[in-house]
Amino acid sequence: MTDIPPPPMDPMPTSPPRVDVSGKVKGPAIGLMATAIIGFLLQLKSLIFPTNVEDILILMEELSPDFDTEQYADVIEMATSGNVIFILFGMALCVLVFFGGMKMMNMQSWGLALAASIVALIPCTSPCCCLGLPIGIWAIIVLMDSAVKDAFEFQR
Repeated sequence: MTDIPPPPMDPMPTSPPRVDVSGKVKGPAIGLMATAIIGFLLQLKSLIFPTNVEDILILMEELSPDFDTEQYADVIEMATSGNVIFILFGMALCVLVFFGGMKMMNMQSWGLALAASIVALIPCTSPCCCLGLPIGIWAIIVLMDSAVKDAFEFQR
């Protein structure tokens, strides 16, 4: 009998097999970017067209005839001026969510994508719970998938 040599062995792969998960991350990534754009525009609208203090005082006088306008004018003025800081902070968070969505779409930074998804969940920093909450949850669920995590790791 002649000895037949065994077939040559395939070389060991240098990296894990890549599973294409771009279809999985595309939807929530676009959702994060859309949420960020809508949130930014709403924050910008609030910055450009702030609440008029006089209108609030007139409404309060109409609702309650014994309302003392002078007593509350300073409080309302302070609250609306402090609102500018809140609006600017909200705009900055919208920028973070947008870039996190871009990084998720490009499979570049798993941590930033996760941070953006979590920030999208926070009411008053995104278009409230109607849009930010479901998209943020969807993005977190997709990011926690082991195949998606591996794909992000492979991109490094």
